[in-house]
Amino acid sequence: MEFAEKLITLRKSRELTQEQLAEQLNVSRQSISKWESGQVIPEVEKIIEKRGGKLLEKYNLFDIYEGAQIKEGFKSVAYTISFRAKDRTLEDKDIQPIMEKILEDLSGMGIELRS
Repeated sequence: MEFAEKLITLRKSRELTQEQLAEQLNVSRQSISKWESGQVIPEVEKIIEKRGGKLLEKYNLFDIYEGAQIKEGFKSVAYTISFRAKDRTLEDKDIQPIMEKILEDLSGMGIELRS
C-alpha cells in the first residue's frame, strides 16, 4: 500500500474530513488533498519548511508532470519558494546556502534536481 492509500484509509477509519486532518497536522487542506491524490509526498514540503528556516516566507507546488522526458515511474514536481527578511533585502549569498541544504536533503531521499 502506498502512502496516499494509507493516508486515506487512516483518515477515513478515524472518520476525519481532509480539513479536520489538516488542522490536526497543522497543514493546509490542499496539502492533504495533494498527498491523498499521490501528487506529492509530505517529506518534500517538510524539507522545504525545515531548511527554509526563518527566511522562508512561502512555498507552492505549481506543477506536476509525468511524461516522456521523465524516467519511468517518476514525477517531476515544481515549487516556487519565496524568502523574505523583515529587516533587510536578501541577497544571493543569503539564499544560496539554504537552497543547497534543501537540495542536499532532497538528494538524500533519492530525489533528483531536473535541469
